[in-house]
Amino acid sequence: MKVKVTLTAPPEYVITTISLDLQQGIALLNSALEAMRTSITSEGGSLTIAAPPKAVSDEDEKNMLAIIAKAEKQNAEQDERESDSD
Repeated sequence: MKVKVTLTAPPEYVITTISLDLQQGIALLNSALEAMRTSITSEGGSLTIAAPPKAVSDEDEKNMLAIIAKAEKQNAEQDERESDSD
Protein backbone atom coordinates (compact mmCIF):
# COMPACT_ATOMS: atom_id res chain seq x y z
CA MET A 1 0.00 0.00 0.00
CA LYS A 2 1.07 3.55 -0.70
CA VAL A 3 0.41 6.69 1.30
CA LYS A 4 -0.42 9.81 -0.70
CA VAL A 5 0.14 13.26 0.80
CA THR A 6 -1.79 16.11 -0.82
CA LEU A 7 -1.30 19.81 -0.11
CA THR A 8 -4.71 21.41 0.35
CA ALA A 9 -3.59 24.90 1.40
CA PRO A 10 -0.29 25.68 3.09
CA PRO A 11 0.29 24.43 5.73
CA GLU A 12 -2.62 21.95 5.48
CA TYR A 13 -2.23 18.48 4.01
CA VAL A 14 -4.44 15.41 3.56
CA ILE A 15 -2.97 11.93 3.63
CA THR A 16 -4.75 9.00 2.03
CA THR A 17 -4.31 5.36 1.16
CA ILE A 18 -6.42 2.72 -0.52
CA SER A 19 -6.83 -0.58 1.29
CA LEU A 20 -9.21 -3.52 1.22
CA ASP A 21 -8.40 -4.10 4.90
CA LEU A 22 -9.80 -1.25 7.01
CA GLN A 23 -7.60 -1.87 10.06
CA GLN A 24 -4.45 -2.27 7.97
CA GLY A 25 -5.15 0.98 6.11
CA ILE A 26 -5.76 2.94 9.31
CA ALA A 27 -2.63 1.43 10.91
CA LEU A 28 -0.56 2.48 7.89
CA LEU A 29 -1.87 6.05 8.08
CA ASN A 30 -1.18 6.18 11.83
CA SER A 31 2.39 4.98 11.20
CA ALA A 32 2.83 7.61 8.49
CA LEU A 33 1.53 10.34 10.80
CA GLU A 34 3.92 9.26 13.56
CA ALA A 35 6.86 9.28 11.14
CA MET A 36 5.85 12.75 9.95
CA ARG A 37 5.53 13.98 13.55
CA THR A 38 8.98 12.60 14.43
CA SER A 39 10.59 14.23 11.40
CA ILE A 40 8.88 17.59 11.85
CA THR A 41 9.49 17.85 15.60
CA SER A 42 13.14 16.86 15.18
CA GLU A 43 13.52 20.04 13.12
CA GLY A 44 11.76 22.17 15.75
CA GLY A 45 8.36 22.21 14.07
CA SER A 46 4.98 20.93 15.18
CA LEU A 47 2.29 18.75 13.68
CA THR A 48 -1.40 19.15 14.46
CA ILE A 49 -3.70 16.36 13.33
CA ALA A 50 -7.12 17.83 12.53
CA ALA A 51 -8.85 14.46 12.28
CA PRO A 52 -7.69 10.90 12.93
CA PRO A 53 -7.54 8.40 10.05
CA LYS A 54 -10.91 6.98 9.05
CA ALA A 55 -12.57 5.04 6.25
CA VAL A 56 -14.41 7.18 3.72
CA SER A 57 -17.05 6.50 1.12
CA ASP A 58 -16.88 7.41 -2.55
CA GLU A 59 -19.00 10.49 -1.80
CA ASP A 60 -16.60 11.56 0.97
CA GLU A 61 -13.72 11.18 -1.47
CA LYS A 62 -15.49 13.31 -4.11
CA ASN A 63 -16.06 16.03 -1.52
CA MET A 64 -12.41 15.91 -0.43
CA LEU A 65 -11.22 16.15 -4.04
CA ALA A 66 -13.49 19.16 -4.58
CA ILE A 67 -11.98 20.87 -1.52
CA ILE A 68 -8.46 20.13 -2.76
CA ALA A 69 -9.28 21.46 -6.25
CA LYS A 70 -10.74 24.64 -4.77
CA ALA A 71 -7.67 25.17 -2.58
CA GLU A 72 -5.32 24.58 -5.53
CA LYS A 73 -7.26 27.15 -7.59
CA GLN A 74 -7.08 29.68 -4.76
CA ASN A 75 -3.34 29.07 -4.37
CA ALA A 76 -2.80 29.55 -8.11
CA GLU A 77 -4.80 32.77 -8.08
CA GLN A 78 -2.82 34.03 -5.07
CA ASP A 79 0.46 33.17 -6.78
CA GLU A 80 -0.71 35.02 -9.90
CA ARG A 81 -1.66 38.11 -7.89
CA GLU A 82 1.70 38.07 -6.11
CA SER A 83 3.63 37.76 -9.37
CA ASP A 84 1.57 40.57 -10.94
CA SER A 85 2.40 42.90 -8.03
CA ASP A 86 6.16 42.34 -8.45
